[in-house]
Amino acid sequence: MDVYSKHAASLKALQAYHGAACPLFVWNGINIPILPGSAVRGKDLGMGGFKLRSDLKFTVNVSDLQSLAGGGPQLKQIITYLGDPYRIDSIEKFEGGLLQRFECNDPSQGI
Repeated sequence: MDVYSKHAASLKALQAYHGAACPLFVWNGINIPILPGSAVRGKDLGMGGFKLRSDLKFTVNVSDLQSLAGGGPQLKQIITYLGDPYRIDSIEKFEGGLLQRFECNDPSQGI
């Protein structure tokens, strides 16, 4: 078993372990299990005052997306995590095609 298959299987085992408490994000009203990386919300002081800063990173098993319309969430679409909206800014596909890492920001941040 290669490292990516092992990582995907481990993510499935973690999801099973957490059961109903498994971390999720919501896309088009569908709950999708994830392995959260980090979620940051706050304000940064910049020229002209404070601006909202919001970042979210997480990993998804591709098998959890395959049955979804269009293969699941796409770039620039809005998802919800812990009640907060985020815009998908990048989707990294791991070798082997079993995992994807999403990086998201607050929808009001510059594109």
